[in-house]
Amino acid sequence: MTATRLASLAAAAAALAFPAAAHAQQPAAPRTLVACAVPGSGTMYRIKEPGLPSRCAAGHEEFSWTDGAAARASAEKGGAEAQGANGGTASGAAGGDLTGSYPNPVVARLQGRALSTAAPASGQVLGWNGTSWAPTTPAAGGGTLTLPFAGSSTSATSLVDVTNNGTGRAGNFVSASGTGVRGGTHGAGVGVDGYASASTGIALRAANAYTSGTALEITRGAIRVAGAGKDTPTAAFWTEIACQARYIDSPYANGNPNAIILVTPRESNLDGKMLNAFVQYDAAAAKWMLKTDNISSYGYCLDRQVNVLIIRP
Repeated sequence: MTATRLASLAAAAAALAFPAAAHAQQPAAPRTLVACAVPGSGTMYRIKEPGLPSRCAAGHEEFSWTDGAAARASAEKGGAEAQGANGGTASGAAGGDLTGSYPNPVVARLQGRALSTAAPASGQVLGWNGTSWAPTTPAAGGGTLTLPFAGSSTSATSLVDVTNNGTGRAGNFVSASGTGVRGGTHGAGVGVDGYASASTGIALRAANAYTSGTALEITRGAIRVAGAGKDTPTAAFWTEIACQARYIDSPYANGNPNAIILVTPRESNLDGKMLNAFVQYDAAAAKWMLKTDNISSYGYCLDRQVNVLIIRP
């Protein structure tokens, strides 16, 4: 309900409820009146009076107003008086959290606590300095974190979320000689989870400032390629070589003559000897080719299985 509509309803309701108010010689104490408006009809009815309904009917709009024919009030602590039959201009000394005189008092306190008169500079906020509310420059980054910090909670979502919409890091953790970042899980979860949402992104990177140093160390456990199987589109898989040769059709190796392809036979050749398997890049096909010596002394061949691991430089 708009302010204009509310004022119109209040005036109309007041005129209907108190038609002789304008002729009263001595105004009574102010009263708050409550009524309901029926949308689209112009009909109004009073409520919350003896013998009247206590609430509006469903879909009707409740509004209230102070009886203007008797609007008299004393200002808080100051003795200021609202003048006029319809609530005129207040005058007198202000009180409470205000100072000065009506009609132009000044806010001097907030909830009884002093408010500084100092002018704020650009970027400052209102803060409590222990004595008064005063212009305060917020700490860089919007706040401070006391170290060492430790906390725990139970949640199905992230406890800390930090997003950098620019090109810089979302976080930077450095230790002089210890561990910079440690992630762990006590169940079937993942200790550290890295991901990239673009094909050109890198989900996890390890680097050592010295060329003779170690960039990645695994102290226990094995490297596992999730989802790896027969001819799966993963960096590790196993396949069969028909007779002596077949192409490796992999998004990690196609068109990449610099790829590193590691091949290990899963079975022997047809003569029961060790199966020799090797790879060769075919520039014309832009693919890597697997080859074996899988031909028996009798001149026939069968498929043989090999494991393949692709490392992309």
